[in-house]
Amino acid sequence: MKTVLRLSALAAICLQLSAVNATTNETSAQFTNGIAGGPALQITNETTIPNTDHRAEMVRNAFRHAWKGYTDYAYGHDELQPMTNGTTDSRNGWGATIFDALDTLLIMGLEEEYQQAFEHVRRVDWTHSEEPSKTFETNIRYLGGLLSAYDLRPDPILLEKARELAEYVIMPAFDTPNRIPAAFVNVVTGRPIRDTEIVLAEFGSLQLELVRLSQVTGDDRYERAGNHIIEMISEVPSRMPGLYPMIWDLERFAPTNSK
Repeated sequence: MKTVLRLSALAAICLQLSAVNATTNETSAQFTNGIAGGPALQITNETTIPNTDHRAEMVRNAFRHAWKGYTDYAYGHDELQPMTNGTTDSRNGWGATIFDALDTLLIMGLEEEYQQAFEHVRRVDWTHSEEPSKTFETNIRYLGGLLSAYDLRPDPILLEKARELAEYVIMPAFDTPNRIPAAFVNVVTGRPIRDTEIVLAEFGSLQLELVRLSQVTGDDRYERAGNHIIEMISEVPSRMPGLYPMIWDLERFAPTNSK
């Protein structure tokens, strides 16, 4: 009986698919609800997918458009506010968007734009900032951006700026009693800003960039600093192996709750 029911259900599905296929072959597929009241999107049997080169160029053009907006109105600042053409400097004002874009510029083959970005990179001063540096963001955006670009196009200037950043801003975060990095560093004094609580991701996800920096510089201090975090975390009991709560007490180095 169950076999008959399964076969009947399968037959019904096949009939439905056949009906859909027949309808598709006879008429165009039409999305009648246009975006924001705009014209409906129509897909016909004659619709073809552009070749790969054409599609890649469309992506490059979209990036060029975004990059031009940034360079016209916010170059050197961290972010562009596209609705007002204003700027924000939430990441110390070192030009976070530029560092974010370095590897993308190289991958897309945008040489002129890359050279423009590179000129900013070579002049950046990590010791100049009115705000504390957030260790996590500085690591993933600035150090990560420099190392990604260096792997794509090795240049001693990129490596030197990465090393400077690590020495001036990131490594001082580890100057704590248990060598777990503080969430913030005072860029002017080069001292960590201690807090009572910190998010696991903010101190537990620095290894990729630090290990890579050790590999390309031959200085194992960065790798050892990153690995120390993992060693400390692994010594803390957890209800499920490898799964730890989100909020931690830095002084006790223990989760503050079970979430």
